Amino acid sequence: MTISLKVSGIDELQHDFEQAVQLYPELAQKRLRRHKFRLKNYVKKLVCEKVKTDRGLTKGFSASDKGDINELRVEFSAEGKKNPHFHLIEEGHDIVMPFTRNGTVRKDGGQVKGYVPGIKAIPQASKNYEEIFETDIRDMADELLKKAGLI
Repeated sequence: MTISLKVSGIDELQHDFEQAVQLYPELAQKRLRRHKFRLKNYVKKLVCEKVKTDRGLTKGFSASDKGDINELRVEFSAEGKKNPHFHLIEEGHDIVMPFTRNGTVRKDGGQVKGYVPGIKAIPQASKNYEEIFETDIRDMADELLKKAGLI
């Protein structure tokens, strides 16, 4: 599962924005780094609310900040070495009885006993956080342009 947030529509200010980012690149990177951690914590909180327990489910969550002048984005990934089965929680899965219990074979082993619906937290988090991200990126662009003396 991956969330990718993008902001577009800066075309009219692209030249001025490029100049401002060249003058203050650390400000843009600082803001993206901040959103990387905020998005990760936002998704963790949302998943813990929906699942009602942590039990290590959010251990492998990671976020990265990527982008250039035209496209600033934060990417989020929920699966990795520490959390390889998050897709089962997100998408849902069958409840299957184990084949053995305490070394003895069960007669109902392997049978599907039910279904656990998925929590669908990633699309909801993406939709909700995109508005916050866009607003902050616009504020960052205004701040950069003011610092560079272009507004």
